[in-house]
Amino acid sequence: MRLYFRLLTTSIQARYKELLTPLDESVMELRVMPTDIDCHGWMHTSRYLNLMDLGWTDFTTRIGLSNLTRRHRWKKRVIAVNMNYLCPLRLLQRYTLSTRLLYWDNRYLYLEQRFQVGKTTVAIGQIKTMICGRHDSIAPGYLLELLGYDPASPKMPAAIQHWIQVN
Repeated sequence: MRLYFRLLTTSIQARYKELLTPLDESVMELRVMPTDIDCHGWMHTSRYLNLMDLGWTDFTTRIGLSNLTRRHRWKKRVIAVNMNYLCPLRLLQRYTLSTRLLYWDNRYLYLEQRFQVGKTTVAIGQIKTMICGRHDSIAPGYLLELLGYDPASPKMPAAIQHWIQVN
C-alpha cells in the first residue's frame, strides 16, 4: 500500500511548521502502522525507504526547495541509497525520523536520515539525490543561492567520503 495519505498529511503539515535552513534538521514523530509491518510483526525493510521520502518531503518543504522545484518544473531524483538496519521497529511503536543535509558538490546533495526510538538509533540511511532540469542537473550551490542561503558546502563527512569511494 502506498503512503498517499501520509504524504498528503506531511505536505500540508510541513507548510505550517517552523521554517528551516538547509543545515537544520527536520524531525518527524511517527508510529509503526499495521500496513508497515511484515509477517514477523516488525516494520518491513522496504517501508523504511518509503518513509524516508516523507522525511525528504518535510525537509524540502520547510527549506523552500519544494516550492522552487515546482515553480521551475524541476524534478527531485534519488540516485543512490545506503541503508543500515540496527534493530526492528514493532507494531504501534513510536519513533522519530530525522532528516538533514550533510554535504553537496557540483551535482549531488547528500542527506542522512535516522530512525530513532528515544536516543537509540534503529536505522540510518544516506541518500544521494539531485535536482534535474530539462536537460541536466541543477547545481546545489545555485539552488541554495536562489533560496537565499550560502552556497558553500560543509566539509565532506567521512561516512559520505567512504560511500563515494566504494561506489
